[in-house]
Amino acid sequence: MAENYVGSVAVPLEKKAKNAVTIGCMLLMLFVASSGAALAVLQGPILKSISEEAYVKYFGLLGIMATLGLSIMTPIGGKLGDLFGRKKVVIVAGIIAIVSCIGMAAIRVAFPFMFCRFLLGAAQGAFTATPYIIAREINEP
Repeated sequence: MAENYVGSVAVPLEKKAKNAVTIGCMLLMLFVASSGAALAVLQGPILKSISEEAYVKYFGLLGIMATLGLSIMTPIGGKLGDLFGRKKVVIVAGIIAIVSCIGMAAIRVAFPFMFCRFLLGAAQGAFTATPYIIAREINEP
């Protein structure tokens, strides 16, 4: 099957457009990595501001929920991109991620906070596969 793709690409682009898409893919992955790292640092103090009990009970669970959302939605996000278009998946997942982040900043109750964290992980997972798929489509294997 790999021999069918030798010397060809799924989406031929001019060099300038190819470079722009590659940079966009790298920036998207940088966003996912940096927002995940920022939340890993901030979720503890946010939980402590909700209550000390919430911090003790739910800190580990938040990491698990974020990882579950990310790992469940990464393959599903790739398939959704195939079905509906990668641009739509990135835009919808990006909007969900932004709303979830705002919710996490505004909510001061443990369970809704955890739900927003799960949604954020799922949204990140939905567009995590996209840069890799796009890079494969515009470059020779």
